[in-house]
Amino acid sequence: MQAARRAALLPLALVLLSPGRSRAEESLPKVKLLVITGSHGHDWKGTVPILEELYKACGRFDVTVTLDPKKDLNPENLARFDAFLLHYKETREAPGRWPAEAENALVDAVRGGKGLVVLHYASSAFDEGKASWPEYEKLIGGGWRRSKGHGAHASMYQFRVNVKDADHPITQGLPASFLHAKDELYHKLMMLEGNRVLLEGLDDHEKGTGKKEPLVWILSYGKGRVFHNALGHDAGAMKGGGFQLLMQRGAEWAATGKVTVPVPASLDSAPVK
Repeated sequence: MQAARRAALLPLALVLLSPGRSRAEESLPKVKLLVITGSHGHDWKGTVPILEELYKACGRFDVTVTLDPKKDLNPENLARFDAFLLHYKETREAPGRWPAEAENALVDAVRGGKGLVVLHYASSAFDEGKASWPEYEKLIGGGWRRSKGHGAHASMYQFRVNVKDADHPITQGLPASFLHAKDELYHKLMMLEGNRVLLEGLDDHEKGTGKKEPLVWILSYGKGRVFHNALGHDAGAMKGGGFQLLMQRGAEWAATGKVTVPVPASLDSAPVK
């Protein structure tokens, strides 16, 4: 009778668990993630829903989006979150820097132990002219700093992403490489001392460098953990399994220092003909 009862309850137990997650993972408190966007030279309006969905599907995050960082980046509001995702770059519509109060609130929050995720175009934010913000460069570990001769890319193409450091929680269990979607492969990026490069790509485009270029790296900023992902130019580039897993695991690590999001059987994107 007891065996039959256990057998009857098994399907219900499986339903209650999210795919690919254990009971221990299901019991973890959600990571509270604030996506900072609302200005972008790229299609931020079309890509923010993809980011929201990939974090929702993971089951590990509660996501809030702000389109007004000048107002919402304040100590009281930032204290509500475990990590922040920068999907932002100043444009003609939102020129120059944020108010000092907003900049200081973000810097102080990360320095004090909050996590930070830097996504693609945010690598080039606050770099030139009136928008120049030197501390931002330190906060994100360099990246696209055109004012100092760092940052470029060939036209978009499909390439492989290779694991350079397999000993970090973000990359543990990943295949040695995976086929990424058609994307911009940033090259000649600035790397600051203390950066730890986790993944790279061979820029073998005819107008590329022919070298292995850093694509994903991490660093410490005070007590905070920073995850910098140079991939993800547009909606197509964000729909690849490898990109989405990196965003999930990178954000979880930045927020908690640990990674529980499992690695699926394949991370490859469909080949582009």
